Amino acid sequence: MLYAREQDEQSIPKVGLTLPGVTRWYANFDLLCKVQKSRHILERLQLKSTFKNKTAIRAIKSDLFWNKLHDVISLFRPMINAISLIQSNKSSLSDVVHVKFEVSRKVESLSSNMQLEQSEIKKHMDNRWGSTFLKDGHYLAYYLDHRYSGSLTDEVYLGCLELLKRLCENLEISYSEARDQLSDFECKASLFGKEILTSTDKPISYWKGFRKFAPELSKIALRLLTVPPSSANIERVFSHQKRIHSLDRNRLKHENVKKLIISKWWLN
Repeated sequence: MLYAREQDEQSIPKVGLTLPGVTRWYANFDLLCKVQKSRHILERLQLKSTFKNKTAIRAIKSDLFWNKLHDVISLFRPMINAISLIQSNKSSLSDVVHVKFEVSRKVESLSSNMQLEQSEIKKHMDNRWGSTFLKDGHYLAYYLDHRYSGSLTDEVYLGCLELLKRLCENLEISYSEARDQLSDFECKASLFGKEILTSTDKPISYWKGFRKFAPELSKIALRLLTVPPSSANIERVFSHQKRIHSLDRNRLKHENVKKLIISKWWLN
């Protein structure tokens, strides 16, 4: 009530401190942004005799608090973007490695105010993004995604080559041919350097264009890049199915439910 009254007295555009986010991550991010936008209101509020929360007063007066809040928000933003990308309908295994590198770079750039938090975040990221979560398939997909063209450590690169060899054996295609095509891809040699074939920003379309010119490597790339990185999009399909095949429409035939789900999916 004090917060709302201060907004009215100062004729300040209202910033609600609510949690409207659809996910916990976004809800917390949104709340932190609103606290930052409300700094001038909170600074006025702590001067009033009716405001008696000493912990809050110390935080509002402290520049360190506001600097840390800025750093936390700047760290949350790439994490929110990462979650949105990985859980989208158009994401691939390569995006997982990409967002890992993006978030890691943001953690490295944190200010000196966040040194203690930085070490904790690094530790949790190593546990979360370690070999138990990111496999050779993620890194090979990332390496074959022309949008990123990122560099890998020698150990990870060797793991990618070993996986490439195993996939060639399973698919009964020539590893030496795939390896030669990978070398051309790395150097942008031969047709991999032709803009007419590489102008698309969609990795699936990119490798479909090389089916004739690099059949072995394109076959492996398309297999990897069409694997969804999370189950979020599958869960959305079940949610659509529940809304369509409801108790009120329980006599719908399976074939009609399937057609309605596909129609809704493509319309969205």
